Amino acid sequence: MPPSPEQSSDDLKTDRVLSSSAASAGSPLVSIPQVSIDAEYELLESIGRGGMGSLQKARDRSLNRLVVIKRIVDSRNSDPVAQQRFVREAEAHAALEHDNIVRIYRVGRDNKGLFLVLEFVSGEDLYQRIQRTGPVQPAEVLRIAVQICQALQYMHSHGWVHRDLKPANILIDTKGRIRVTDFGIVRPTAMAIQLTETGKTPGTKPYMAPELCNGSGSADERSDLWSLGATLYQLITGQVPPLSKHFDLWDIPELFQLPLSRLLAANPDERFQTAEELLLWLQAEEHAGGSGPTAAPGSAGRTGWKAFAGRTGLLLSLVLLAGCLWFLNAVFSTDPPKVQDERESKAEFIRNTDELRSKLLQE
Repeated sequence: MPPSPEQSSDDLKTDRVLSSSAASAGSPLVSIPQVSIDAEYELLESIGRGGMGSLQKARDRSLNRLVVIKRIVDSRNSDPVAQQRFVREAEAHAALEHDNIVRIYRVGRDNKGLFLVLEFVSGEDLYQRIQRTGPVQPAEVLRIAVQICQALQYMHSHGWVHRDLKPANILIDTKGRIRVTDFGIVRPTAMAIQLTETGKTPGTKPYMAPELCNGSGSADERSDLWSLGATLYQLITGQVPPLSKHFDLWDIPELFQLPLSRLLAANPDERFQTAEELLLWLQAEEHAGGSGPTAAPGSAGRTGWKAFAGRTGLLLSLVLLAGCLWFLNAVFSTDPPKVQDERESKAEFIRNTDELRSKLLQE
């Protein structure tokens, strides 16, 4: 059962968070007091495991509510960099209080290592949803996209980027509300201390922006938006976007052709530049009932790919028809145009001469 709205970051029991000076020195988190997690939480079942940690469903004994306990993986418990990143997740999460972002209640340490206590969301993630039902209907994709974009806009406005947005990190509860989660690799957009291991780029490749995959750029709002585009593409088609830099969107519902063409642009400058810009477009479509296509900000009044293709095809057809008629006239005409003009002029001269002769004879 999800917690009530009043259970916000005030519930966060931060035992002790690593100082920036300790982070830069790579000190272990010995300053976080050790507790007995079994005394405070009833562990119920394992619900997942990722690159940074494992997830367990549990019950908070004191508040009688379901929670999720996320642990740093065993192999990283002695790694200062991994510890620092784990605590940065707690810091980021504690600062982000939004209806579409999973809440964090606590960061702590027991005899097994570091752990986070997170809000439990009753439902499934979007990857599970796709596996269960296949492609999602456009109207629902639009509703989901609006909520994800609201979470991103809020996060970006507070100086953070996600860097691993994907269907498996986006939950949908039993009431249809979206919750973005797994902030293990978020960071301030202008943070001086880099907690990413040298030579390793956080993220999941099918959902990583091209500039992050090839190392030509750094993570920012636009790379998160590319990941959102990849997520929406998979929701619509049931497949991850192809690896090619250029791919057509003819089979995509017209409503999403324009935004996806911008979200998945290889060049970051050709994408939506902010989540707020995209959100305005999505909300306009939602208000219009998702009938689409609406000209997106920065699109100079463009409609959809199919509408554009339809008008272009009609114009080309007319030009081709005119060309064919000219060609047929040139081929089958018995007189070349120049000769025909000369003959018409001569005939007119003769007619005028005959008329003048008739008048003179009458006089």
